[in-house]
Amino acid sequence: MARTVVVAGATGLVGGHVARRLCAHAAWSRVVVVGRRPLGWSHPKLVERAAELTSFSAALADLPVTDAVCALGTTHKKAGSKEAFRAVDLDGVITFARAARAAGAERFVLVSAVGASASSPSHYSKVKGLAEDAVASVGFAELTVLRPSVLFGERSEARPLEAAAIRVGRWTGGLMVGPLAPYRGIEAEDVAAAAVGALLRPGSARRVWTYTELMAGREVA
Repeated sequence: MARTVVVAGATGLVGGHVARRLCAHAAWSRVVVVGRRPLGWSHPKLVERAAELTSFSAALADLPVTDAVCALGTTHKKAGSKEAFRAVDLDGVITFARAARAAGAERFVLVSAVGASASSPSHYSKVKGLAEDAVASVGFAELTVLRPSVLFGERSEARPLEAAAIRVGRWTGGLMVGPLAPYRGIEAEDVAAAAVGALLRPGSARRVWTYTELMAGREVA
């Protein structure tokens, strides 16, 4: 059966890799990307729909969707405030999930972050955890939550503190084993490969993948 997948956050580091991998895979006949900015590249399967965080439903209204990937995310610094961060990483995620489900999506992959928990004292981790819980309540037959730690990869904007964390992560990755494994840094492309792999592997109402599961679950191109 022809499958249509919709992706939010495809102009970001992980989301960009996800969109390209989905376009290259034979399982999907159409890859729909929703967002504010154009991707800057094309593919015969690719359909781009302009959408704000509050207008995902309108962008998907006429599309039968089978699968969805949400790679929406920002930082407190880039967003400018806790409220603005929450508008993207919680409100935007919930709006997209509901729109995808209304369009028919049965499988959903959410790119979250290690340490996500609705009870976390960290605002970042708490918002991520609240988003996970909210998406779980939408009613997807299969939900896979990806919780990577520090992401390695080429970014479009300079982030000095993040760059420093990446350097440390690359140096210490081999030491992060056992209970520390979930905090091991990972290539953004590997997270994207895991997102595609999750859509292709039978799942459950909610499963969570950290570093070990992400590496094992990758769909190798």
